[in-house]
Amino acid sequence: MYLSLLAGTAGVALGAALSAWVFLSGLEYFTDRRLEHGWLVFMLPAAGAVIGFVNLRYAGRAARGTPLVMAEAREVGEGVPRLMWLWAVVGSWMTHLVGGSAGREGTAVQMTASLTDGFARKMNPATRQLLLGVSIGAGFAAVFGVPWAGAVFGLEVARDWRSRARLALPVALAAHVAHWLVVAVFDFDHGHFPRFERVPSSLWVDAVVIGAACGIAARLFIRLLRTVAKHSTKWFGGGLRRGVLGGLAVLALVALAGRDYLGLSTELLDRALVGEAFRLDAAVWKLVFTAVTLGFGFIGGEVTPMFVIGSTLGAALAAPLGASASLAAAVGMPAVFAAAARAPLALAVMAAELFGIPLLGPALVGCVAARLVCGKSTIYPTSGGDH
Repeated sequence: MYLSLLAGTAGVALGAALSAWVFLSGLEYFTDRRLEHGWLVFMLPAAGAVIGFVNLRYAGRAARGTPLVMAEAREVGEGVPRLMWLWAVVGSWMTHLVGGSAGREGTAVQMTASLTDGFARKMNPATRQLLLGVSIGAGFAAVFGVPWAGAVFGLEVARDWRSRARLALPVALAAHVAHWLVVAVFDFDHGHFPRFERVPSSLWVDAVVIGAACGIAARLFIRLLRTVAKHSTKWFGGGLRRGVLGGLAVLALVALAGRDYLGLSTELLDRALVGEAFRLDAAVWKLVFTAVTLGFGFIGGEVTPMFVIGSTLGAALAAPLGASASLAAAVGMPAVFAAAARAPLALAVMAAELFGIPLLGPALVGCVAARLVCGKSTIYPTSGGDH
């Protein structure tokens, strides 16, 4: 089995890199078109109708998204649908073209997992399960440019310690190769983040407060997302009408709060990380925009919006804590998703890769605090059901 697992690692890495490059390149293009043509945001109801119709009539299990992938990685069931690769990328591009508040990691992981499970379908269930874990780590590494964090993330979502021991070498290799292919071969630039050569000792204490606030935000996000998904399906059905009303709901939010919270909102993340002051309402608005977008069935991930929520929340708490706004934002950025995904170690490693090794300790404190405050809530239910 282990030989088959190692043999499949190269294919997973290539699939992850190719998926990430195709998706991220398209995402940049469609986001630029939305920013260039502001009227596209008014197409949200139309895009919602198309996505809802496809989800209901054709997507089937592929519409369940990342929760399905995570569930299959823990215990192989019917497998990851082959259609997920195509629908994840097309649906996500459509969402971002019209300004839906969604992320990117989920799409990359779904694409990689769909390719991987299609390739491994004839292997024994144990090998398939481990290869899905490899694909999750490689997809995360490729889309964010963080190979070590990707490897640890793949391990943290594994079912048990035996699986993690078997997974350690393949997921580390796949994550690093996928990252290298995206950067060196496909020449994709993930962007640049501030690097911190040293951090004040007070940041360790501040990280507890920031992490606790991020844990509350993660819990609120999960609850709101599931509430919107449950009631929008119950009241409006799972298809065209739900999508149209979801688009109208996002447009109503735009009328109330403006366009800063559409799409990835990475400009808010960048502003927080360079030390710009924020009010708490920035994190709240991004949380609501994303929960409504995804809760009404639009396609996309949750991770980048959670990074925006965490970074702006950290920046907002910097002044009352007497902390550096950029450092507080860097601690907050990974903490919301760390809590929601139950992956504090991977997200702390990600912070160290992006911002420098000195931030590893405070980031880990913040992520663990967030995880504890969030409790049993998780964005990826083990059943693999819809949001």
